[in-house]
Amino acid sequence: MSVSSSRIEMLARYSALDASLRDGAERSLHTEDVETFLEVLFAEADEAGRIAYEQQIDQADAEAYPWTAVRARAINPGDLALDVALTFAPPALVLALTRREDLEPELPGDELPGALPLAVAAIERWDPAALLDSISPFGWSEPDLAARGTLDDVDAMAAIVANTPGDTGA
Repeated sequence: MSVSSSRIEMLARYSALDASLRDGAERSLHTEDVETFLEVLFAEADEAGRIAYEQQIDQADAEAYPWTAVRARAINPGDLALDVALTFAPPALVLALTRREDLEPELPGDELPGALPLAVAAIERWDPAALLDSISPFGWSEPDLAARGTLDDVDAMAAIVANTPGDTGA
């Protein structure tokens, strides 16, 4: 099963962002980015995935779109043939999991083999932190469970690295 780890990473981040935003002004700053992301997922999904996604979105609060697409909730992909069992996830995950087969993998490690049961389990139970732990710069990988953190830890570390003076070559 070829699943874009970068698309799953973005979905996990937008899902976490949705949970952290408390007012409409903050939310509006990111709404266009979420809409663009969903358009890409929709364009890359196969027809069956698009139909299943639209069925999920039709059951969601239309006024809260596009955020309802990245917000985890009870989900029923219907007759959609997936390699994972989804019961609780953002509707946009259906699009990410039904990426058309004619598209090249984005990264060399985007093939999600059964040998990575922790990543598959994280998708099935929608665990964004575990998903991020299963993504490397080259695609899917076995997570380092000793280093497991949270989405906040990942963002905090990125801020520290960005603010650390680098080697000036002197």
